[in-house]
Amino acid sequence: MRSNIEKRLRTLENAPKGCAPEIMRKIAQGAYYDELSDIEKAQYCQYYGTTREVYEEMLIMFFDTLHVTLERKPKPPTPEEHARRVKEIEDYLNDYDPSEVIGF
Repeated sequence: MRSNIEKRLRTLENAPKGCAPEIMRKIAQGAYYDELSDIEKAQYCQYYGTTREVYEEMLIMFFDTLHVTLERKPKPPTPEEHARRVKEIEDYLNDYDPSEVIGF
């Protein structure tokens, strides 16, 4: 019993700041966004740092549905990963030649 309580406390401590434990539980259960209550939808959108209106508009735009599984936010990149990604994008843009695109 004590081990179970300690495990649950560690899980809550490791949950992202500002995220309701219910939302982390729903993510772990593989819940779908459209099956959440209005309060849970608001909490999930808050976890992602956006409003419900913007999030739902994005889902409709990209997936044409609100029936998507909940996902954890990706961890932010380390400074080294960030620098590598920036360099890849800079290299891509520097190598881009519009004359190679059909129609130009």
